[in-house]
Amino acid sequence: MRKKHTYVLFFNMTKGYIYCLSNPSFKDNTYKIGYTTKTPELRAYQLYKTGLPKPFQIEFSKYVRNVTYFEKQLHQKFKRQRMNYDREFFRIPLKTIKKSFDEIPGLYNKQKSKKNPKDFTHHISYPSLRRRMLRRKCKGIIYGH
Repeated sequence: MRKKHTYVLFFNMTKGYIYCLSNPSFKDNTYKIGYTTKTPELRAYQLYKTGLPKPFQIEFSKYVRNVTYFEKQLHQKFKRQRMNYDREFFRIPLKTIKKSFDEIPGLYNKQKSKKNPKDFTHHISYPSLRRRMLRRKCKGIIYGH
């Protein structure tokens, strides 16, 4: 008697946005390609840290069904242009990125946000702010700041 094998495939079908961001502080043709389950505007705001003199700008974003899959697909496609293995920054012409985004099924986010970065402060919860402060305090203890 033969055994029946049942295979179950799990797909992460998380909906969200894949995005391409630029920053005027970076060299030409340097872009961040990533994903978010919130909005691209909020993600751009979250990335605007004290180490950057200017905020990120959204070049384009696309709403897709399987956001992590498509992000990995883009990163794999552009792996030779990746600036650092641990980061999502690529040195590549914007036209090339746009062509790859065009091949992905989904809807482009046409709405351009004119929100001030301060408009997003209500998205930062008190616990996350507390964790961030604690991390900074720990760094100070470890590195003697």
